[in-house]
Amino acid sequence: MKKKILYIAARNPYSNKYSGDRDRAKNTIKYLIKSYKVDLVCLGKNISFNNKKNKNLKIRIFKISLLNRLNNLLKSIFSNTPIHCGFYYSQNLLNFVRKNFNNYDYIFCNSIKTAQYLPENFKGKKILDMIDLDSYRYKQIYKSLSILNPLSYIYLFEYYKLLNYEKKIHYKFNKISFVSMKDLKLASNFINKKKLFFFPMGIKYSQLHY
Repeated sequence: MKKKILYIAARNPYSNKYSGDRDRAKNTIKYLIKSYKVDLVCLGKNISFNNKKNKNLKIRIFKISLLNRLNNLLKSIFSNTPIHCGFYYSQNLLNFVRKNFNNYDYIFCNSIKTAQYLPENFKGKKILDMIDLDSYRYKQIYKSLSILNPLSYIYLFEYYKLLNYEKKIHYKFNKISFVSMKDLKLASNFINKKKLFFFPMGIKYSQLHY
């Protein structure tokens, strides 16, 4: 019997819109379903549907309104949660994960935005595909802006929140991947090197065996 993976994505990898994290998730799932049964949960416009093309993949999409997104964003401003993560929070998705996590051998989180859904008491293997080190990216954007630009202070604020969140969340995962060696090396300053692995955009099937 094939082992089961709960794959959590912030956005629907199979939507018509393109983004790096969507493409990354779609290609990762493409190879995972060769050896595992994968249940994908993500945020999107449709509530739920099952993929009929591949019996090893099931998809459940949770709808979140713009009003809820804005409410979550405001809450994150006054909490330790990065705005970057608060915008992708869904109570319904969290409830689903909490109710069903015992049905899986692995939980795979696509980007730090979905790390907030990892159950504290999950006993299986936990993988976080950080993709990029978001705190470093926000720091670089901050440095590129003039101090007279109000956005510079927003990016600086978010940089510190992201850095603290990254330092806190990595303890919960068994493995953490990055798309670039530069970000991986930066992350090794506060993440155990044994947890880290290089996972480039040109995915090799052999790299997905944990």
